[in-house]
Amino acid sequence: MTYMANRDHQRAYFSFFSTYDNHVTTDPKQMVVPIDDHGFHRGDGVFEAIKWVGNKVWLLDPHLSRLEKSCDKIKISLPLSVIDTKKKIEELVAVSKVPQGIIRVFVTRGPGSFGISPYESTASQMYIVTTELKDWSIDRVQKGVAIRKSDIIPKKGLFAQVKSLNYLPNVLMKKEAIDSGFDFAFGLGENGEVLESSTENVGFIKDNTIVTPLFDSTLRGTSLIRLTELLPKNSEIIWQQRIFSYQELINADEVFLVGTTLDVMPVTRIDDIAKPQTEKSLWLRGLLKTDQT
Repeated sequence: MTYMANRDHQRAYFSFFSTYDNHVTTDPKQMVVPIDDHGFHRGDGVFEAIKWVGNKVWLLDPHLSRLEKSCDKIKISLPLSVIDTKKKIEELVAVSKVPQGIIRVFVTRGPGSFGISPYESTASQMYIVTTELKDWSIDRVQKGVAIRKSDIIPKKGLFAQVKSLNYLPNVLMKKEAIDSGFDFAFGLGENGEVLESSTENVGFIKDNTIVTPLFDSTLRGTSLIRLTELLPKNSEIIWQQRIFSYQELINADEVFLVGTTLDVMPVTRIDDIAKPQTEKSLWLRGLLKTDQT
């Protein structure tokens, strides 16, 4: 008897390109990766998630720049030039025929063996897939999200700064949040400093200062960087990067998460503590939304 898994979820996958097969397809059954690719069985690779709205691919250059830097840090060569990668992304967005979505670009060490040695791979590969972008409703955004401290040990140093395919700590952090009735969880460093969520940067607002963690222990978020660039010149609101504690987060006027798929999301509960104030966080969200159109 032949068993086929339910593939209804694949309706949210619109288009795909692989340097391994050098073809573009809109058939989810053809969106495949070699099983001996080291990106699959060793997590040996990097990725980016990029949003498009209408005809605009948002922050494409910063994302591809970070992809290049991630590849350089783990010594993987890009299979396509940045220019050719841009062209392929534009092609995939066009054939997807949907008004918005997420472009996921993966660069792996490539196939060649099931061993751990990176030198057993034949060549690095790139896989690009366009997928559905799930918008949060206005009511859900205004309600905000609940976050909790995580018991999962966060990634450190290079592993925190590279957007790699080694996401097991992030996966367990997200599972921990959902299993305990929260939307997101965030990590704490060795000295109790706040780091980041499973896939989002964490920030808070106190008086007129936006505070986020240093990038030496967190991923350099493209959405966060863009948000700081959009702050009005000569505004009373300023951005500050520094180490801060859990208690300082609790005592903030407002707390928010920021990321590509989430934009800016107000946090209205941290563990068992309510944080009802969201006015400035919603204003920050509006800055990103306007920039995407």
